[in-house]
Amino acid sequence: MESGHAVQLRTRPDTGNGCSAIINAETAPQPQAGHLGVRVKITQTGSSCEPYRVAIRWKNLDSGTTGGQSQKVGANGVIETGPDSVITGMGLGPGVGRVEATIVATADLYPQHPELEQLSGMAWFTLNE
Repeated sequence: MESGHAVQLRTRPDTGNGCSAIINAETAPQPQAGHLGVRVKITQTGSSCEPYRVAIRWKNLDSGTTGGQSQKVGANGVIETGPDSVITGMGLGPGVGRVEATIVATADLYPQHPELEQLSGMAWFTLNE
């Protein structure tokens, strides 16, 4: 991905007990070709918010491969892992080509992570060699 390429993904989940969030995300260039990072900014409103997860799901439109990764968001609206609120890792290596990405919010339940009620965000971009 070219440096400085910004793709906005936005979701508005209902995180429980009258709590809601606006989640903005943009791609963050990574040193390895075919990989991406996603920088997340969360604006959360309400009280008694419950922890939830932010998931990035992708599909490489050229190869057909799919994958994704999620990170836990604490009750305070901050991603608990990931440096500088950037989601990276093995699940974010769709390979070189055209990519479709969706950001969703899910419940922090194990082993299933059902989606929360939300308006999901989607973006399309190309990862270069």
